[in-house]
Amino acid sequence: MLNIDWEEVKYRILRRFVLDFPFVKIVGLLNFDIKKYIISRHLMSELDQFSIENALNFAFEKTFKMIGMKVDVNMFFCHQLKEINEIKSLLFFPTMTFDLEAGLNFSIVHSNLHSLKREQLLKCIEELSVYFTECDIGCDMPIDIIFGDEDYLRNRLFKLRISDVVQKKMNYLSNCIDRIYIQRISEKMKQKYVECIQQEIRNYLSETFRKKDIVK
Repeated sequence: MLNIDWEEVKYRILRRFVLDFPFVKIVGLLNFDIKKYIISRHLMSELDQFSIENALNFAFEKTFKMIGMKVDVNMFFCHQLKEINEIKSLLFFPTMTFDLEAGLNFSIVHSNLHSLKREQLLKCIEELSVYFTECDIGCDMPIDIIFGDEDYLRNRLFKLRISDVVQKKMNYLSNCIDRIYIQRISEKMKQKYVECIQQEIRNYLSETFRKKDIVK
């Protein structure tokens, strides 16, 4: 195996990438052992057919197609924070990831109600109730929820979240998300990611070979 400082090359690529796209979270990849991954999947097997630079490009691009990064939705959707915050208030969680193959992937998932404590459950029920009229809630809505235990409150919250009222509101908010904007930025990010990989590998090899020449 070549004497390549894999972590240094990886760090250079990621650092350059987030300068243009600061909403991407690279922490997970910073702790990722890229050398072990590349060796275990024989991604440098192309070295016999291509130059060192091309082989490294192949290995890093292949790796970053398989491994994604989280995206800070609040930063990415700074122009749509009202919708994002309302989605969260309805106990759904907007999430986004990015990788070199799929690009940006946006989805909305259920929040985990079992992570909520009693005071949080009461607060969530109170916040969700503003979306309902008296006839929406019906007679099975507790008159006094203060004395309910956590299981009862969690069940009540679950029923509110899956109700027609909340689902209709969620569909509206989901349709407000600018998918065209996501796709446009996604393509820019994929192109930039490839450029960062190629440029930083070229810079690293140039510096490495220059150092060797100086030593000689």
